[in-house]
Amino acid sequence: MRILLITMPWASIDMPSIQLGILKSVVDEKYSNTNVSCEILYANVLWAEYIYQKSNGDIDRAYNYALISEADFAYGVGDWIFTKAFYGKEYRRKEYVEFVLEEKALTKEEMEVIEWMYEEAPNFIEWLMKEYINQEYDLIGFTSSFMQNIPSLATAKSIKEKYPNTKIAFGGANCDDKQGEALHKNYEYIDFVMRGEGEVSFPQLVEALLTNQEKVKYKNISGLCYRENGVSKFNKMLTVPIDFNSVPFPWYDNYFELIHSLDVSENIRPSLILETSRGCWWGAKHQCTFCGLNGSYIGFRSQPAERAFDMITSMVNKFKTVDIFMVDNILDIKYMKELLPKIKKLDWDLHIFYEVKANLMEDQIKLFHESGVKKIQPGIENLSSPVLKIMDKGITGIQNVQLLKFCEQYSITVTWNILYGFPGEKWEFYDLESMKLLNHIQPPGGAVRISLERFSPYFNKPEMGLRVLEPARFYKLVYDLPETELMDIAYIFESNKAGLTENQADILRNVINNWQMLYTNTEFYYRYNMNGELYFFDTRGVKDEKVTYWKDPLHIEVFKELNTVKNIKALKNRLHAKFSDDRINNGYLEEFLNTKSKEGYFYKEEDKYLSLAIPYDSQRIRSNRYLEFMREEVLQ
Repeated sequence: MRILLITMPWASIDMPSIQLGILKSVVDEKYSNTNVSCEILYANVLWAEYIYQKSNGDIDRAYNYALISEADFAYGVGDWIFTKAFYGKEYRRKEYVEFVLEEKALTKEEMEVIEWMYEEAPNFIEWLMKEYINQEYDLIGFTSSFMQNIPSLATAKSIKEKYPNTKIAFGGANCDDKQGEALHKNYEYIDFVMRGEGEVSFPQLVEALLTNQEKVKYKNISGLCYRENGVSKFNKMLTVPIDFNSVPFPWYDNYFELIHSLDVSENIRPSLILETSRGCWWGAKHQCTFCGLNGSYIGFRSQPAERAFDMITSMVNKFKTVDIFMVDNILDIKYMKELLPKIKKLDWDLHIFYEVKANLMEDQIKLFHESGVKKIQPGIENLSSPVLKIMDKGITGIQNVQLLKFCEQYSITVTWNILYGFPGEKWEFYDLESMKLLNHIQPPGGAVRISLERFSPYFNKPEMGLRVLEPARFYKLVYDLPETELMDIAYIFESNKAGLTENQADILRNVINNWQMLYTNTEFYYRYNMNGELYFFDTRGVKDEKVTYWKDPLHIEVFKELNTVKNIKALKNRLHAKFSDDRINNGYLEEFLNTKSKEGYFYKEEDKYLSLAIPYDSQRIRSNRYLEFMREEVLQ
């Protein structure tokens, strides 16, 4: 039995497919020493090479591929590019182009590149079939997430036309729950759709095909969509997770072989993509109101630290790659004691990305730096405590600022945006003046109105304030399906607008844009001179003086104590343990804090304070995200 697993555009070309890498390992482990073979085809990488060659290098990964794969899911750009290849003719082209330009999702120049890709996509599918899918397989599987549906459907259709006996299976995030059912019902050349975790169900499907007992065994495969007498059948999905510790390490050999053989490889920065946990331990208790990630099962489970360590070390040794992207939705907090200290001892200069919760303390951020966790996505989402409460984030705005300060101090790159558009959100919740004190720490990528996502609390409970009006507008410009089917296939939806108006959001964006421009050349640090005086150097423009000194021991101790967030009561208790000073209780302290907050030394939220200056370190590395952004703007 011959199996081929395919990942289409617009999966990242900087890393292999963990989904397919795991499935191949599962099949190889179960069917070793048999006539069952399993291959992986990185059609996403081949598409990047194809457009690079066809454009004589003008269209490359560095800008054009990433523009689509990383930024434009809300407008379905990646899916639309393959609609001509899928339908064999133009489908609502004029309407789609007008929609994208009207939404200002792309510039006219960018849209010209997109339309060029649109014309090339049919030729690419034809070339792919000729050069890579040029023999019959028993089973071909597609992994589909975000904008991979239409590229995968176009390729699956071509395969079925050329090899009608080949079974076609789809899986991945786009196939969860009703989405998978809709795909199966509406596209008859998809024989199977696998919903949920595939490490158990996929080998069960392989076994059913091998033993020619399909009709009996299909019924016993959890989450499987199949046909019986031409009618789609949908098995119930698992309601409990699989044994995560039994999942083998992913197989990535041919990804690294492929990228080193292509001309476009000069624009590829290969990373290992690994997984140490699934689900979200915070979301299992308090799912963020806007979040639809994890689909139909959010329960958290993680690998034992020893196994995670073995996976990391063996994969780094095998592929000689120190950049690691952890696909976990949230870091297991136990790893702070059980995993990261072991990685730290390796002294391997790793560059690891993790998603984390934002309520981390300085010692934990320092451990990140020492163990190689150099980039995080902490789910900051906002700096307003009232808005964060609406989101059910379980954190305050000033705690988020504290995290950003520590990350700046320890050279940890932070990926974050400000989200808005929540029911109950008010403009007065936003303190723009306090935001202007933060130009020396990493700014957000932008301000983004939330989308109504399938599986989110807002989607499941319209009484919370957001109502589904219809699928996001791009779906009907990409899929030739009735709206009832689009409602099932869609992941994001149009809804009533809540929270900030767009005029208010534009004011917020202006503050963020200014923050981004100032960040790379702004400093606010402190150091102590030989007399123990506190010296500040400040280029934020909050006050006229760039250099100031504090000599008063009480003032200096207040600054030290407010390295972490404290309210007035906690601060006074700490000061009383060190000083016998009447100023602590006679109102002087409150007046001092208020004055110095206005001068930008402290960040204030109600009765809580946080010092903002960062200790001077000549070796500190500033995040270069905005330097790269500005360089690209100049080059364009």
